[in-house]
Amino acid sequence: MFGVVVPIGLGGAILFFLWIYCVIDVIVTDSMLTRNLPKGTWLFLVIFIPTVGSVAWLVAGRPEGASLAVGGQKANYANNPYRSSTRGYEDSPDWKSTTKPSQPAATAASTGDITESAAVRERRLLEWEAELRKREDALGEDTDS
Repeated sequence: MFGVVVPIGLGGAILFFLWIYCVIDVIVTDSMLTRNLPKGTWLFLVIFIPTVGSVAWLVAGRPEGASLAVGGQKANYANNPYRSSTRGYEDSPDWKSTTKPSQPAATAASTGDITESAAVRERRLLEWEAELRKREDALGEDTDS
């Protein structure tokens, strides 16, 4: 007889402490983080249907990823990739600027790459201007005829 009474008493004590834990947890959890039902409904279920309500709260009502502490919020909230972020992509440490810092004039003059590219640009510009003049002259001749 004693072997049968102890497990039932131990099970009852465990369910009682689970019920107390869940009632306090529902009360101190932020109402914006409760899942599936409003916070008041969860409190009603946990208080008036102790065993089923407590288990349902732990499975379907607590915030996802909440810690074991009473009223535990999301664990590691800052590193959660699914949270909404108000920061832009360029604010993240992974973002690298695509613009290169400008070189000082003394450094630019000492490197042949920058002056060479400027000369290449100047030559292209002159070629484009010559081509544009030819096109304008060709258009001018067509309109005069």
